[in-house]
This record gives sequence, C-alpha cells and structure tokens, in this order.
Amino acid sequence: MPNPFLSPELLNPSIQADVAAAYEKNVVAGRVIDEGFAQDLATGGLADKVRDAAEQAKQSGSEHLSGLEELPPDMRELVEKSFLQTEQLFARMELAAPSIEQFIQAGVDFGHLASEYERMEIAGLQPELVVTPVLPVVPTALTSGSWSELYESLTEDKTIPNNPLQARDDGKGLYINDDVQQIAGELYDSELNLVRSADVHSINEGGWGWTIALLPTTAKPQELSTPHTDKEVDALSSQHATISQYLTLQATRIQAGETPVDADTYTWLAGTFENGAQAPRGYWDSDDGQVYVGWDGSSYQYDGIGVRLPVWG
Repeated sequence: MPNPFLSPELLNPSIQADVAAAYEKNVVAGRVIDEGFAQDLATGGLADKVRDAAEQAKQSGSEHLSGLEELPPDMRELVEKSFLQTEQLFARMELAAPSIEQFIQAGVDFGHLASEYERMEIAGLQPELVVTPVLPVVPTALTSGSWSELYESLTEDKTIPNNPLQARDDGKGLYINDDVQQIAGELYDSELNLVRSADVHSINEGGWGWTIALLPTTAKPQELSTPHTDKEVDALSSQHATISQYLTLQATRIQAGETPVDADTYTWLAGTFENGAQAPRGYWDSDDGQVYVGWDGSSYQYDGIGVRLPVWG
C-alpha cells in the first residue's frame, strides 16, 4: 500500500481536510513533502489519527487501496474494461459514471469480487462486472432520465457493429410491457430500496444511485424452471438481478457488437407487484430487435425461465 503520508489523497476521507491543511502549510514554508510533512502530521496529532483510521478500516474489512494493485492481472483488466465501457455507455445520457476509487471508498471489496469471479468462471457462468445507475424503465414524475432514453440512443447509433436494435412504433430498441409501464415508479422505488440496503454498497453520483456486481452472462439463465419466489430473501435483499443490471448488461453487449443474452429464454428480475403475485422478467426479442421487459406470475415454473444471481460488490 502506498505511503499515506506522501499521498494525502489516499487517506481516509474523514481526515483528508486535516492532511490537506498540513500539506498547504509545507508548501507555504517551501518544504518538500518528506520529513517536514511527516513532522507536521506528528505535531498536529494527525499521525495518530492516520494510524487509528487505518486500523479501523482494516478491522472493518474496508481498508482503502489506491487502486487494484493486489488483484490478479485478469481481474484488474476486467475491472478497468468494465469501467471504460460503463463510461462510454452512459455518456450517451450525459451521466458521469463513478470511478473505481469511489467504489473502493464506498466499501466495495474488489478482492472478494476477484475470488467470486474465479468461482463463477469455474462454474461456467461467464461472469461480467456490471456497473449501473438505478434508472426507471420509462420516465416518471420524479425523474428526468430512463432506460428508454438510453436504448433510443443505442438504436440510432450507426457506428455499432451489426447493431441488432430496430426502431419500431412500439419502442426504439427497448419494449416495456404496458403493465410494467404502469407500475414503473413502484419498481423503481423497490430497486432504490434494494441498493440502499446494508448488503449493497451504492454511490450517489450525478443524482443517481450506482451499484457494482458480477452477473452471469451465459446465453441462457441458470436454474431454469425456478419460480421467482424461490429466490426472494426479503423485500430489501432480493437475489435476482435488478432491471437496471439486466438492461445495462444487454446495452453493454449491444454497444460492443456482441449478441444479447436470452434469445429464447427469460430471466427473472428483482421486484414484485400485485402483492407479490407478479414479477418482472427480461429477454431479447431477436425478431423485433428489442430488449423486452415484461412480467409473469411469480410462482410460475417452466423450462424457459431462470435466474442470473448477482454477486454484489
């Protein structure tokens, strides 16, 4: 880990202001950042604060790293690639994506994600790191952005290799079932509650909550013939992929010229409505050139529907 005395930006955010003040004092005094800076820290009692904060972070498992130095090279490459794709994707909506460092500061353990990535790879789940904002499927009274807006941009992009999305009268690249549209606000609130729960590290950037997770990306989902209710832990910690995760996964693949998942299957998505009797599901309608979000009875079981369980960061 880099020496925090020489890199104050790497310190625990709670004491960054104190360290920055000590740094400015040395600049004014014309001293370089070595013994003089360390002496100022010690004199002000900041060295003790640094040690205490570092120990607390270590005990809580949220020790702040400057980056991804301790990860295996393949995982480091995956993280950097995923963040670049995310930045490019949401620039279409003028949304600034969070940085890797922001997620580390928020408590995301990339070491844990690396070990889970290896486990998922061995299991044949083809994991991808999905970084996503929580957006409603269609604009609501309280929001100005939506997944429909992003997919319209993707549909009209002539630079995407073999762009499979088609502009149609019933939606540009994204079709939202009428019933799902009517309860879009309810599903959006449900997803917000999920990402604000204690089990999920989220970041508020640009007015939107952002999350990070590993998601299986096999052509078909896992555990076919699984009812939605079998994967519900409780109202705030669903194990299902969220609508936002699913639509980010599909959009990222399309932007990269890759085939969307679920060409002939459905994936259960997080959230329920009608007192838990119904749940959203997603699939890729290759005939119409649209990613589709619809619904089914949450207790239904058939061999064409399954789950993509996220590993939250």
